[in-house]
Amino acid sequence: MWGAIIGDIVGSVYEWNRIKTKEFEFFDEKGHFTDDSVCTAAVADMLLRDLPEAATLQKWCRRHPDMSYGNWFGQWIWHESPEPYDSYGNGAAMRVSPAAFLNRSDLAAALGASDRVTAITHDHPEGMKGARATVHATWMALNGEDPAAIRATIAAEYRYDLSRTVDEIRREHEYNETCQRCVPEAITCALESTSFEDAIRNAVSLGGDSDTLAAIAGPVAEALHGIRGKMRVVARERYLGEGEDIVAVMGECGGGGGGGGGGGGDSSRSARFGAAGWQHATMRQSTGDSPAPGRASGGEHALQHAEHLAHGAGRQLSHAPDHPHPVDGPQLIRDHAADLASESAGDPKRVGVTPGGHRSDEKGSQMIVEFVGRHDDTWPRLPDL
Repeated sequence: MWGAIIGDIVGSVYEWNRIKTKEFEFFDEKGHFTDDSVCTAAVADMLLRDLPEAATLQKWCRRHPDMSYGNWFGQWIWHESPEPYDSYGNGAAMRVSPAAFLNRSDLAAALGASDRVTAITHDHPEGMKGARATVHATWMALNGEDPAAIRATIAAEYRYDLSRTVDEIRREHEYNETCQRCVPEAITCALESTSFEDAIRNAVSLGGDSDTLAAIAGPVAEALHGIRGKMRVVARERYLGEGEDIVAVMGECGGGGGGGGGGGGDSSRSARFGAAGWQHATMRQSTGDSPAPGRASGGEHALQHAEHLAHGAGRQLSHAPDHPHPVDGPQLIRDHAADLASESAGDPKRVGVTPGGHRSDEKGSQMIVEFVGRHDDTWPRLPDL
């Protein structure tokens, strides 16, 4: 979900100063979060807590009133009895990524959550479809499908033309705020990318509704490639000073979710790490030495994270195990995933560890969770437990 926030911030500079190049300052000093970030956080909030959809979205937007909301949506925010207004605007797709991240083990639940949070405003068939396609593509990427498989499925299911390259789209694309002319383009920007940053650059370079294109492409690319932890730090510290509520709800999602409202977590499903789909909570350096069990690599802040985890409520500590243990239930450590993704760690190639701590799930079963280190390739997925 951070992919939507970062995409929004990066694209905000170029929404009215459109460019047709990928060469630009990624985190520009003029960047800021917009309605795309506010609405994404609102959707995450309503799905995490199973809150009333319309009232929750109104509450968030009223708390951030100066976000240049679209005309119809801007009126909807303040209506005492809000009703959908048959919209097929791209706002349906830019806010919907939490439906995928918080229901990653169940496609039907993810698509159902998409419908639930979209129908309150963008109930036109094209609006509903645009949101669904975005969630479906993101969900497939989260579950390890490659770009070719995602492209084929989305094209077949939603009748979107995904045959064009980013270069071809860029030549003819003009500013547009509809799902029909933004969702296929944004998904293509993600599927053709080599990294999260490359996807955002693709989206901005189309010369269109750049913040929303990037907010749609961002979560798909995040699911495909992950996001370097440092980008989250920059977004949080440089641009979200007035968006503490956004940061808070993203933290509750563990940086990427792991089971939430609408039928999210599946306690029988193993956590997945990295592009290779590792299924163990214990990760050791594949190059260089591993940290000693029970110690945190990467500086004092990482050690503090480890200590915080070790002494958290309800945890009993034991010696750190010397072999991997599967994690049956990503949500068990969701609330500390952001801490584990220690942005302040001095060594960006490692992450702080927790001594082998036992934690019980709702059924009373216990398991050992240990993070002892990582190869840099595993970084993008670490917060996605």
